[in-house]
Amino acid sequence: MILINLLPAELRKRQVGINPAVISLVVTGVAALLLLSFWAYVRLDRIPAAKNELAVATKQVEDYKLKIKEIEDKKKKIAEIEKQSQVVMQLLANKQFWARTLDEFANMLSRDWNVPGFEASCTDISFGAAKSAGAAQRTRVGGGGGGAEVALFSFKAKFKLLGSRFDEGGDYIQAFFHHIENSQFWQRGGFQGKPEATYRSDAKNWIEDIKRLQIDMPLDFVRAKVIPSNWGK
Repeated sequence: MILINLLPAELRKRQVGINPAVISLVVTGVAALLLLSFWAYVRLDRIPAAKNELAVATKQVEDYKLKIKEIEDKKKKIAEIEKQSQVVMQLLANKQFWARTLDEFANMLSRDWNVPGFEASCTDISFGAAKSAGAAQRTRVGGGGGGAEVALFSFKAKFKLLGSRFDEGGDYIQAFFHHIENSQFWQRGGFQGKPEATYRSDAKNWIEDIKRLQIDMPLDFVRAKVIPSNWGK
């Protein structure tokens, strides 16, 4: 069937058609504009901002690296100082002061001598580490991980006794040891055991020219110094 519009031309409904090419062009332009705007936003705003943030972060990382290096250097320095300090403390702990001991030793044989019947003198003296040449012998006292260390020192002396009677030589020796044990030299010196502990032998000679009995007697006294385990910390 054929439909014929009989209305006059001015009353007929007009049909307006939209060109698809125009729509595509508009959509393409809008999309391109959006893409260009996004590119400009990323290129001109976000990328510079990210670069600035990266530069700031890089600078902070470098600063932190320098600070870490300074901290590590300080730690090494502290460790070195602590090591040196321990060496110094150990030397101080092992140090034995002999001046007063020698003074009291001299007084024991002179000013404080109160033993009748014979005289005593020292012909040779030496002191230092006990039983080792380089350092004081060390032992630990106390249980567990605590307690203290004891540094042992040697005090060697050769004594000469002069008495008027040959048959009283044993009495001279006994009185001499008694005098040593009760002297300030022995009481304040930290010596171990008895003075006669190292007595092994003696040489008795009657000297006719002076009518005196001479007794030569070497002795080795052991002196101890207690060092607490936390000394110097």
